[in-house]
Amino acid sequence: MQHTPKVYAIFWGANFTKTTEGIEAHTMLSKLYEGLSNTAYQGIMTQYFDSTGRISSSVTFTSYMDKTVAAPANLTRLKVEEEVSSAISANKWTSESNAQFVVATAPGSTYASNFPGGCAYHEYTASGVIYALVPYQGDEQFRSNGCIETGNPSKDPIRKTSKSASHEYAETVTDPKINAWYSAFGQEIADICQKEADVELPDGAWAQNQYDDHQNKCSHSDSSPPHVYGATEAASGVTSVAASFNGAVNPEGEATAYYFEFGTTNAYGTRTSEVSAGSGVSNATAKQTVCALQPSTVYHFRIAATNITGTTYGEDKTFTTAVSGGSACPSATTNSASNVTKAEAALNGTVNPNGLETKYYFEYGKSAVYGTKTSEAKAGSGSTNAEVSQTITGLTSATVYHFRVVASSSTGTSYGADKTLTTSNPNVP
Repeated sequence: MQHTPKVYAIFWGANFTKTTEGIEAHTMLSKLYEGLSNTAYQGIMTQYFDSTGRISSSVTFTSYMDKTVAAPANLTRLKVEEEVSSAISANKWTSESNAQFVVATAPGSTYASNFPGGCAYHEYTASGVIYALVPYQGDEQFRSNGCIETGNPSKDPIRKTSKSASHEYAETVTDPKINAWYSAFGQEIADICQKEADVELPDGAWAQNQYDDHQNKCSHSDSSPPHVYGATEAASGVTSVAASFNGAVNPEGEATAYYFEFGTTNAYGTRTSEVSAGSGVSNATAKQTVCALQPSTVYHFRIAATNITGTTYGEDKTFTTAVSGGSACPSATTNSASNVTKAEAALNGTVNPNGLETKYYFEYGKSAVYGTKTSEAKAGSGSTNAEVSQTITGLTSATVYHFRVVASSSTGTSYGADKTLTTSNPNVP
């Protein structure tokens, strides 16, 4: 990761000052880089992190114009790297882990056969200098190889050049040594979104959408994504009545909890109890087994990781329960509260252990998110319904509270439906 990005643009060729397209490309690229710092576009980058922290919202930009040629000719990777080295030396720049040196080639440049092999690229030299090549996309090579129209409905070469620059910037920041951030399909942050149409940023520069883990989609705006990471993984241990939800959570140094949402549609409707994920800076395994599902039914689920900075939701995943089989689940039915006063209430429910040692507790709070739970109590291992009850205290008068009963055995956890109670008015004894 480049935690405090520093962009050094090397505008290679006098055509950046002598031709209309060159002047327009230079202006557009400068506008893009100058406008990155502390924006909602850079906000997308700030959600990416490693063990030493996140990418900063602040970006610095410096540029240099090399007018020794009108436009470089017969370019190769070696020539690009030599230009980077020359610019660093001429400007007394410092190559370090947060620096990326962007070589933008002027209109009229030519390239060796099969180079650069795409629209643009980012790389690092044998000595560890991090750089990118952003060719002018109006040159013939990039018109004929399809680059000009990829994610650029207008086929405007200035806009496409800026889009390519934003692509390489994002991938260099998140993956400078090409060994860091990849999707499950081997794509970097910008690769996932490169075919989407370019977008105009508030400062007038054109850019491409980048993959936003917080929004679980390609985006160009996310001003302050939460400092917590959650990824949904495939369900396991699926039977006709139970399934284990799996995921990964990175607390990024903040005390973090996770839960899963699930249901027969992607509106979900039920959430598991919250479980602590700690406050570390590496991925923690998340797993919860739920019970009392319906056989032969498609279920949707996703993980949610939450801490003081906000909540990140993993992507939606699905599984289908089996037709039959699997151990019996405990049943959990939430019943109406009783003995409700201005500060206390008895929470009631019915639990059937169905032959397995079972424990239960109640969750409660001022919304269906709950937030508080009672201590666990034993429901035994019988096969008949058992009435259960726990009294809660310290409630606020004249307030609506939500609650539900939760029962767990070795098969999994069953959740009773949400119910509400209203504490009495403070003037009522």
